[in-house]
Amino acid sequence: MGLVHSVAPDGGAAAEGLALAKRLAAGPTAAYAEVKALLRTDGAACL
Repeated sequence: MGLVHSVAPDGGAAAEGLALAKRLAAGPTAAYAEVKALLRTDGAACL
């Protein structure tokens, strides 16, 4: 997992952010929630 996912041109950050938000919203939200929950654990969870 890197620090920088993408770089937007000057003045394009809002449009890039909105595009990313739309892609995430259209994706497998239940899976995203599970991954987020696993990342919050102390590492003891079994995958």
